[in-house]
Amino acid sequence: GIEGHIAKQALAAGASAAVSLGVLAACSRGRRRALGTAALTLLLAADLLYAGRNENPTLPMEQFYPETALTSFLRDLPPPARVASAEGGIASGLLTPYGIEEWIGYDGLYPERMIRFLKTMGRGIWPKVEPICAQAYYLNDPRFDPVFPKDEEGRFELLTTLDGIEVYRNLWARPRAFFVGALELVPGRDALFERMRAPSYEPGKLVLAMPEKHFSEAPESLQAPAPAALGTATVVKHGSTAVLIEANTGREAVLVLADAYYPGWKAYIDGAPAEIFPAYYVFRGIVVPPGEHSITFRYRPASFYAGLCISIASLLIGLAVAYFTSARPASPA
Repeated sequence: GIEGHIAKQALAAGASAAVSLGVLAACSRGRRRALGTAALTLLLAADLLYAGRNENPTLPMEQFYPETALTSFLRDLPPPARVASAEGGIASGLLTPYGIEEWIGYDGLYPERMIRFLKTMGRGIWPKVEPICAQAYYLNDPRFDPVFPKDEEGRFELLTTLDGIEVYRNLWARPRAFFVGALELVPGRDALFERMRAPSYEPGKLVLAMPEKHFSEAPESLQAPAPAALGTATVVKHGSTAVLIEANTGREAVLVLADAYYPGWKAYIDGAPAEIFPAYYVFRGIVVPPGEHSITFRYRPASFYAGLCISIASLLIGLAVAYFTSARPASPA
């Protein structure tokens, strides 16, 4: 239904261009260039005013993202609360401006590991692996067939229905940070995913990861099965570039933070650097010694510091050039 509007805009643009070319042609043959410049200025102003009519580029944000009962409910969930919004027919990233975290919105740059994890696991994620993804809430549009097993007994709880969308709590979801007592390094990405899709695999008991340059061998203490209760890990502060976790474990264990692994993230245990490895291929994992610890994850990519140094150097060079150029005496005419 917009063909007529587009045709009218194209006609107006063509007419404006034709008149402008006519003015330029007339100016090239005459001597009244000031008159031609004024005419072209008026033509440009008229063209811009016509093209921008009925448009408001300073529309308030609340008109783009109106507050609704659903957005208010989701934003008030205890943080960190990851919401699976795409399952409810809401486009990925649409809830981010509301301060609502959803998987693809939070890891919005779609790192390669996240894409490969989702595509490779596919529907195979649901039997065993889905709980470690820490998606505590799922949205569902009841007008369509659900894309997650919302009717599986004891797995999902219907909390409310707002704005025509059902909100379910995922009772099987792991906390955002949790301990696992065993670690196995699997050479090869295909072999890793094959192990994760196996019906016998228990991700809550064994972390699978690939060997990395800085993490090529699992500690001996993590190669044997461990008791179910390993300790507690509480997310105290959660942001896009920093996460603070208070942890307490009775033995050496793997702490898994169910946020995307990506180069540039650094981990610190009581202020001391710790090696991060991609747990389950996609999340952040570190080995934590027994005891009470304060664990911090910070995003500090080398590219940031390189760019900062280049910017400072460019600024200093520019100031120096400007100073010596302005201080140089002008040459006589």
